[in-house]
Amino acid sequence: MASISTAQKEFLRILKLSEYDLDYTGKNPLLNDLSRLAAFVADMPISQINLVGPNTQWTLSSFGMDVQQMSRNESICQFTVLESDFFEASNLDQNKIFKDRDFVKGDLALRYYFGVPIKTSDGHNIGTVCVMDKKVNPLSPIKIELITTIAKNVVHILDQNKSMRELEIEIEEMDKSTKKLSHDVRGPITGIIGLSQIAKEQIENENYDDLENINDMILKGGHSVIDLADEILSVHKTHELPHLEHINLITLKDKIESLYEPQAFSKGITFSVSCDAEHSIILFSRQNLLQIIGNLLSNAFKFTKSAGAVHLSLNLKLISKKTILCIKVKDSGIGMLESQVKRLNDLGGFSTQGTNNERGFGFGFQLAKKLIESMDGKLEVNSIKGEGTTILVQLVVAS
Repeated sequence: MASISTAQKEFLRILKLSEYDLDYTGKNPLLNDLSRLAAFVADMPISQINLVGPNTQWTLSSFGMDVQQMSRNESICQFTVLESDFFEASNLDQNKIFKDRDFVKGDLALRYYFGVPIKTSDGHNIGTVCVMDKKVNPLSPIKIELITTIAKNVVHILDQNKSMRELEIEIEEMDKSTKKLSHDVRGPITGIIGLSQIAKEQIENENYDDLENINDMILKGGHSVIDLADEILSVHKTHELPHLEHINLITLKDKIESLYEPQAFSKGITFSVSCDAEHSIILFSRQNLLQIIGNLLSNAFKFTKSAGAVHLSLNLKLISKKTILCIKVKDSGIGMLESQVKRLNDLGGFSTQGTNNERGFGFGFQLAKKLIESMDGKLEVNSIKGEGTTILVQLVVAS
């Protein structure tokens, strides 16, 4: 099997993470129990369960430290996801990479970190279980094994939640298919019953002239019903299922603000979100929206300088019984040349340093683009070097 590059491996990793389609504003009591258990096992005051995205580290659960997210470039866990077993860092105040981090030089004054990857069944490290202390506190082999076991249980919980959502979607779609089948075949079946009644009357009256013709029509009608049923059920089987959870523009706006205002604030960027008041309470599928919008916003923050601005607008269009979500991300950032915009169409990804020297593989936009394409959406990028970038997205979110 041919080896893959680090960049390719990273892209596959974040694609795997995207399959969980997580709402990072949600809480999971089971994960809270596991983070508390990790701190107890390690005999350390702080533990976290983190997922590492293209630009952001999201904390699913934290014990001893109140945090929801941080820039991936500021985290230690960004190194843990690159390891097969674990990552350990002692004397953080003397480490040239970490000594200037807020959690080291600030009030927390952390001196020790130990993390193990959260590894999926197919070998992708999507996050970490980590423990931290204000003193150097190396873990014994048995404690390392126990922390690794906790990380395995985190994957089990995430997989179970994902399976439950998929099962709920299957049940909902089966119910829809059953109702559609019942509705669509009622007419043809009624016609067949009518023909059968006519045939019965003709037999009773010993009138056999049209029986052969009527019988042919009954047979054709029966086959048509079967074909119609197969067509309806095949649509259910072959089409990708939409996400069960539905939200409206107001809820989506609140979630986006909750998730991404900290990033903007930490960089000194003015961040605003507006939504269409006229259609603000219409429900639509949440599938992939937080990931798509989040990655586009993270990129906008990355390439916008302090005192700059990023604006997100969310609007709905109702066209031919379809609900279309229009997303617009506009920033006052450094912008791009035409050649750079063209490179965004390359799914191989490319990395560019942000205005604060943020590094990365450049896959945040690529993940958003791939998800948009998987939903048959439209994506347009307009940018002027030195003046900023505007990204327009259109997605059918209900029909």
